[in-house]
Amino acid sequence: MRDELPFAHIAVFGLGLLGGSLCLAVREKSPHTILSAYGRSVERLMPAFKERMVDNIGHIEDFDLTGVDLVVVATTVHSSIPILKNILDAESLGHDALVIDVGSVKEEIIKGIAAHRRVERFVGCHPMAGSEKKGYVNGRADLYDSSWVFITPHEKNNNSDVERIEKFWELLGAKTIRIDAAMHDKLVAYTSHLPHMVACVLVEVIYEMKQKVGEEIVRYGIGKGFKDSTRIAAGSEEIWSEIAALNANNIVVAIDEMIQKLEKLKQLITIAPEKPEPISNYLATMRRVREDIR
Repeated sequence: MRDELPFAHIAVFGLGLLGGSLCLAVREKSPHTILSAYGRSVERLMPAFKERMVDNIGHIEDFDLTGVDLVVVATTVHSSIPILKNILDAESLGHDALVIDVGSVKEEIIKGIAAHRRVERFVGCHPMAGSEKKGYVNGRADLYDSSWVFITPHEKNNNSDVERIEKFWELLGAKTIRIDAAMHDKLVAYTSHLPHMVACVLVEVIYEMKQKVGEEIVRYGIGKGFKDSTRIAAGSEEIWSEIAALNANNIVVAIDEMIQKLEKLKQLITIAPEKPEPISNYLATMRRVREDIR
């Protein structure tokens, strides 16, 4: 017999890739759980409603949380702060109901609602799952399978509430790890935010080359490695500009370190015609390091 989700009625604010995939996963693993979806355009929620992936739909500023025991905010990072405040202000939000988000920046969100009288109801979350694609149409029930979800408790959270959230994600197929919000933001600046910015720069370099030598030549010269390395640059500029603004300090530090590493690599390449061993050693070391990353 499968374990039941620890929540009977879940409300999701924002039915994009992450919110939509969460609904699909919940529907697959717990068909009897009630799902309500809220968004800025009720019309955009209609496909999920017609497909019976959600039971109720409504506008993001006109919601009723009566009977809801888990609220998931899956909007863009910046907009999630006022939305979280509205949810915590709502008289219809039950005393024992919990509120989570899925944003990739945690410290600013927690700071934004730290003074709220019901802040203990909020548990910060960040699933390391996603795609350069967006929208409910690209949602997948297995998006969270085997992915890591960072849980970033704050000082006013109860441990039992955090454990309920961990169980929720784990029953959706994810793995969870608790981490301090500030440390989380430093970590993802290197592992997620920096790679996205570097991918954008790679695209820019090729774009400028195309202007100089012609589109046809560049098209034939683009290999699979370039496409693999720059796939994430196709992500939503709305989402990524907000991430850059809210985690600016950490991302800038990571970029500075990247520049320093590129300068060192540049020197190895410069001397390679006379001294090929240093660049060969460097490449061999990085190959071994990459092979150890799972």
